[in-house]
Amino acid sequence: MHKIANRIIFFESLNSTNDYLISLYKELNLRNNYIVMADRQHKGRGRRKKKWFSDKDSLTFSFSIELELNMNSWHLSMMVSLALVRLLSDYNIQAVIKYPNDIFFKKNKIAGILTEVISVQNRKYCIVGIGLNVNNKSFPVSLSNVTSIKKILSSSINKDSLFSGFFKHVDLIMNHNNLINDYVTYLYGFKKLIPCLYRGSFLRIKILSVDNNGFLQILTENSSIKTVRYENIRFLIN
Repeated sequence: MHKIANRIIFFESLNSTNDYLISLYKELNLRNNYIVMADRQHKGRGRRKKKWFSDKDSLTFSFSIELELNMNSWHLSMMVSLALVRLLSDYNIQAVIKYPNDIFFKKNKIAGILTEVISVQNRKYCIVGIGLNVNNKSFPVSLSNVTSIKKILSSSINKDSLFSGFFKHVDLIMNHNNLINDYVTYLYGFKKLIPCLYRGSFLRIKILSVDNNGFLQILTENSSIKTVRYENIRFLIN
């Protein structure tokens, strides 16, 4: 069993693994950490209220972890982002993190992460939903700039091996102290000029650093340094 969870629950079909896990905590007052997996999600969710497509060829799951004094949801988001890019690197796929936690290979999104914090009986839990495109050969026409491991490697990958490999990387990252430094080096735009929308205006910026609360320090093209939060900035992949 993975260190991060006490129990795994599997479904062939589910509306949303995040929603199901949240309902378990709120209705049953759970105390343990869980993983919920589904072959298919009908109402998968992403950040900014976007829908997340998944089918039997995707790896889709959510897990929970109780938040302690030395860990907030941003730390967990960074750990999961790092684990995914390192997992993909095991398959010779050199992915990047588009701040805050979208995983891209070249111009195409290959994985997404959704973190949500809930409170139950004076305890705080972070629910982390992950969607990784694995053996997908095609996607709905409404989706653009997406890819899968199979499309990149031209071969199928065992989803169980990916699942185990992901949690091995999470365990390794949790035991190291260089989380922020490691995370920022994988960011799209780290010390490299890239386009973005900042408060609705087009800018070219470089990412300099990120702090413990997820605020970015950026350098604009005209040498102005700003501190920004993800709600105010959107990076454009070109």
